[in-house]
Amino acid sequence: MGGLFVSQSTPLGMSEERNRERREGGSKFHRITMNSHHQSNYKRSKTEKKFLRKQMKARHTLLRHEGIETVSYATQSLVVANGGLGNSVSRKQLLPVLEKCGFVDALLMPPNKPYSFVRYRTTEESKKAYDTLSGKEIVDDLGQKITLYLNFVEKAPWKELGLQALPPGLMVIEEIISSEDEKMLLESVNWTEDTDNQNFQKSLKHRRVKHFGYEFQYENNNVDKDKPLPGGLPDLCDSILEKWLKEGFIKHKPDQLTVNQYEPGQGIPAHIDTHSAFEDEIISLSLGSEVVMDFKHPDGVTVPVMLPCRSLLVMTGESRYLWTHGITPRKFDTVQASRGHKSGVVTGDVEDLTLSKRGIRTSFTFRKVRHTPCNCRYSLVCDSQTKETPPSFPESDREASRLEQEYVHRVYEGIAGHFSSTRHTPWPRVVEFLKALPSGSLVADIGCGNGKYLGVNKELYMIGCDRSQSLVDICRERRHQAVVCDARAVPVRSGSCDACVSIAVIHHFATAERRAAALRELVRLLRPGGKALIYVWAMEQEHDKKKSKYLRENRVSPGREEQTSKETLAQEVPAKHTPDVGSQDSARPVPSISDFQEGGCDSRKATSSKLPVHTNRTPFHSQDLLVPWHLTGNPGKDRPVEPLGALGSGDPGAVFHRYYHVFREAELEAACRSLSDVSVLQSYYDQGNWCVILQKAKANYEREERRKELKRLRGEDTWMLPDVNERVEQISQEHSVKKKKKKDKHSKKVKKEKKKKSKKQKYEKNNESTDSSSSSEDEWVEAVPSQTSGKEKAWKVKDEKLENEDNQFIQRDEWMTVDFMSVKTVSSSSLKAEKETLRKIEREKTQALEQAAGKRIEPILEGWWDRSPPRRLQCAISY
Repeated sequence: MGGLFVSQSTPLGMSEERNRERREGGSKFHRITMNSHHQSNYKRSKTEKKFLRKQMKARHTLLRHEGIETVSYATQSLVVANGGLGNSVSRKQLLPVLEKCGFVDALLMPPNKPYSFVRYRTTEESKKAYDTLSGKEIVDDLGQKITLYLNFVEKAPWKELGLQALPPGLMVIEEIISSEDEKMLLESVNWTEDTDNQNFQKSLKHRRVKHFGYEFQYENNNVDKDKPLPGGLPDLCDSILEKWLKEGFIKHKPDQLTVNQYEPGQGIPAHIDTHSAFEDEIISLSLGSEVVMDFKHPDGVTVPVMLPCRSLLVMTGESRYLWTHGITPRKFDTVQASRGHKSGVVTGDVEDLTLSKRGIRTSFTFRKVRHTPCNCRYSLVCDSQTKETPPSFPESDREASRLEQEYVHRVYEGIAGHFSSTRHTPWPRVVEFLKALPSGSLVADIGCGNGKYLGVNKELYMIGCDRSQSLVDICRERRHQAVVCDARAVPVRSGSCDACVSIAVIHHFATAERRAAALRELVRLLRPGGKALIYVWAMEQEHDKKKSKYLRENRVSPGREEQTSKETLAQEVPAKHTPDVGSQDSARPVPSISDFQEGGCDSRKATSSKLPVHTNRTPFHSQDLLVPWHLTGNPGKDRPVEPLGALGSGDPGAVFHRYYHVFREAELEAACRSLSDVSVLQSYYDQGNWCVILQKAKANYEREERRKELKRLRGEDTWMLPDVNERVEQISQEHSVKKKKKKDKHSKKVKKEKKKKSKKQKYEKNNESTDSSSSSEDEWVEAVPSQTSGKEKAWKVKDEKLENEDNQFIQRDEWMTVDFMSVKTVSSSSLKAEKETLRKIEREKTQALEQAAGKRIEPILEGWWDRSPPRRLQCAISY
């Protein structure tokens, strides 16, 4: 069977050809890729086909994503796909493998890329590496097998980055303490001890953390200056800080300490420490393992800084107030291969980069609590200098409209891109409602956002609407049907929808009247028996002794702010926490929430004061408030907006504030029950939201529709302007009048024809005995009065065009008084000839008048083209 298989798959003499190729230094993989004209001569094996696919895929990936073009002939340089720092392959692992095939002149390993470049001294050595290593498996630092794919390139298209300097005000001091002091500091932190209610130790999702002096509050990225923790800083730390003060490494003695312990793969998001919370100087001591911290300027410049073990990072000035800093969550850092210098900037020399495996790192971050406002010169990112007065509670419909325009509509236009990226998972109960609707139902999504519910059930006809043009554009990009409109005035015919959904919309209306109007509009769209599902944010974020996802401790995890807003209603992107060295400001212009607690949670208590700014991930203390939204990621895709306390439209840490009215228990249900012809089918609580399913009643529907039609004709409809209704009514009336006139005209014509026919028949019947009337059918007798002298009136028989029926026929007794001897007869043909003669005379007169007028004009225009215009026209032209 083996020989039979070979004879079917391999032509005669092919084995000798392969042996000859191997003797010449080639391989089957080299033959596949470099001698493509032989590929059609034999059937490839499964292994060869798989390798060829992988090889071609590697080529296309490099060309498409990196712009690296490979060649089909041998050169000194090779690109090694899957053999880069981005694949967890270090220089220490890859270089010995490459050196087995010849002398490696250079090995270029770009940072964070899944490939590398190798340059051999000769072409023969590079060919040997291509033949030997293509398809070879190696084990990376994580213990996973990786297959290398090699391709020839003319040269390594990689530009080395210039040497970068440390950010201004940043200093890294190596070996600031001894290994003995390091051991003592690590042992002084007892992670297993039980803590009482002082709450200076916490276990976050990604690390363990302890606080001394003051507790760092991650929910608002600040400290409570009125509640210092007992004991102060550890005694060992006090002695070390005194030493640093004497040596001039620091200027102020810190009074707050945060100790964080990181496992490999953990990090902190990029952030700027709150200006108003701490003084200028922030220092961080790294123990246990080294790490690379990334500093980024607002203009996009990024500087990776190596923090060796037992080194001290000191941030002051610009590096403290303007540059963001963070640690990328990964298990390997890109560092210098030559260990001549450990700390400082990691250079972009691709010939000297490798990977360094992270270990367990413990950081001691010291801060000095600030008791006065910050007056730094970086006002754009300073929370002390960008405070604005929050808006007041609206007392009229006009004020409510302005509030919604500024703190709802404009904000969503500005954050649409980032908001859409955090709203991609449909809520299960909403999906359940849509899936239960009959196939072919027409459903309206009022406030559809990015349209994540418009494609849930393909068997429904769904249309969406939203107040934000940017969000509607996103819906259209996803091929959904959506329009821009207000939720209180939806341009859809009444009673046309089988169902409606309103998810996280009605709580953005600022008054009870406006919220009721939005509910009435939902009911108007429904047909009799139609259902609507409504979701609003609940004030009770803890229900049945269970916290919502918005309040859960494990949702407040640094480095995970993007995920916190994906599953629950209005789940705001939380403030950027500072697990290591501080955090960015979260809610800038805030009157204290405690100012509103005295009046309880009644929203009317706030009418005489400013709207409070809510602290993310905390319980609500007021029904009407502003909730911060932290813009992260790439803000360039979002429209520039200047929100309350924002860091600037181009700042990736900008803070926007949206208005909310959070609903208390039974408040939404009561509002729905107050509507006419509506029954509440179900009311429930779903992850921090109050939800209602209502149904439009079928009784009195026709009467209600007639009443609405009358209102529409009077211009009183809620969703059409009165002048539009007036014009529509006017057009309809004009159309009906014209139609009636046309119909009446047609009916009169028909009646007239019938009367003429009947009269003719009657007339002929009455005159059958008369010879003059019956001798000829095409000649009629017309009585023409003669010149009579006497009072006796001559009678004239009228033609068929008489309109008055009383005058159409001559009564018998009147005929008896007619002097028939004085009547002369005239034929109808003579009358026609006479009329034609009169018409001809009229035409001749008209022609004569036209000719006379033309003669008066011709003398002026005569010779217009042959000579200059007459004097009168010259004068006219000169003017």
